[in-house]
This record gives sequence, C-alpha cells and structure tokens, in this order.
Amino acid sequence: METKINSEISERIFQIIEYVRVTPNKFSKNLGYDRTQTIYDILNKKSAPSFDFFKRLFNSEYSVFFYRIWLFSGLGF
Repeated sequence: METKINSEISERIFQIIEYVRVTPNKFSKNLGYDRTQTIYDILNKKSAPSFDFFKRLFNSEYSVFFYRIWLFSGLGF
C-alpha cells in the first residue's frame, strides 16, 4: 500500500512540474538541491519523497500552485 501511495505522490509531483512549466532539473535547483538526481529518483519512483523534500516544496515558490491535501490524497488541486 505504501508503495502505491508513494507512486501516486510522485505522479502528482510530476504534474506540479508540468503545471509550472519547468524542467525537473530547474525544479530541483529551485528547491535548493545540489543533486538533481534526488528529484529524478522521486519522479522515477526509485525513492519516496522525504520529509526534507516536502519541507522544501512547501516553503518554495511552487507551494502557491497546489493544495497540500491534493499532493497527499489527490483531492482538489
């Protein structure tokens, strides 16, 4: 079950990246990551988003484009 939830969250993160029209590389840099591989691993479902990732995302310029509840549940946007 946890893998399915992480997969759905990864898909919604991808949707955010598409919506704001940036590359995963630019998205990663804007969140303050030195390694873009962190974002690619989340998008490719190789790793689950970490608490640090969510903290960076919720404190970023991107947080105005989506509801947190949507990110976790898929309800709303």
